[in-house]
Amino acid sequence: MKISINIKSLSFLSFLFLATFYVTSALSIDSIARTPECTGNSTGTIDPSGVITSSVDKCDVQPDIQKLTFYSITLCEAKPTPPTSTTAHDLSNCSTWYENASGSEVTVANGTATQIGTEADYSVVPFGNYTYAIMEFDPVFKFKTSMTMDVVVNDFRAGTSGYSGSTTCVTKVTTRSDKIVYGYEDFSGTALANYNQSNVDCASGAVAEEISVGLNVTNVDSNANCIFDGSYAGTDETVEAYAVKSDGKLQTTGGACTASTANSVSRLFGYLPVSLDIDDRTTGFQIRYNNTRGLGLLFDNGGAPADPFTLQKIELAFFDMTGTLIKN
Repeated sequence: MKISINIKSLSFLSFLFLATFYVTSALSIDSIARTPECTGNSTGTIDPSGVITSSVDKCDVQPDIQKLTFYSITLCEAKPTPPTSTTAHDLSNCSTWYENASGSEVTVANGTATQIGTEADYSVVPFGNYTYAIMEFDPVFKFKTSMTMDVVVNDFRAGTSGYSGSTTCVTKVTTRSDKIVYGYEDFSGTALANYNQSNVDCASGAVAEEISVGLNVTNVDSNANCIFDGSYAGTDETVEAYAVKSDGKLQTTGGACTASTANSVSRLFGYLPVSLDIDDRTTGFQIRYNNTRGLGLLFDNGGAPADPFTLQKIELAFFDMTGTLIKN
């Protein structure tokens, strides 16, 4: 999928953005192994038993539709100092290429090309060599998908009167007041309450709905401390990510650590190492999305894999974005 934007001075941008992050500390960011791909993702029929085990409860699939919101893209000739719990990052020595304070929602779907914002959102950046692109995203992503399974799969209503699972699970809107299911989510109610809170429906005949999935932490460590920054070693580059409050500072590690809430996370920043050579021949930019593993499935394996499986919720997973320079 490609997006062509004819703006006056753009350049090559090749990056991997990972929407779910894990980390051990704010100053020493570790790379963490990816969640495995669901068996059957490439064929369109998921086999939970191919991946889900007593120690693995997640796998990734391709969503039918994925949406994300960009706020800004800033280019830097050197890596800026990342945000901490006491200071926001300093981009004073960088150049803003794209900015829309209200955000520009982009749809990522097979066969669909969608421009990021409008020409008015872009600024000419000085000629030069840029080594970092700072991407600013909304921490809430949208999905809509229907997943075919090779076995009957249940949702949270398993075992309740009148319910039976099926070989199709779809996204459904949670009954929570904010309509968001978060990465760090607590399901501790009754079967029906958990189903209402969740964002997946595996009943026969269910129809997929657009859902909102929020990033409210990047990880929860062994001491139950919430972590708000992280890093992944991607296909091309290692990407650092920072989930910040409205003041641009990281939430304090361990602070505001509450499941099923935003935890004051207002924006998500990605620090992407790049090699951008912007000169007078630069005339445009193409961006291609690869979200073949953009959606995470969280199963309840009950301590051991079993049929039928129970699919608890839909989560964020990583996706690729690759840009290509257009020059005269």
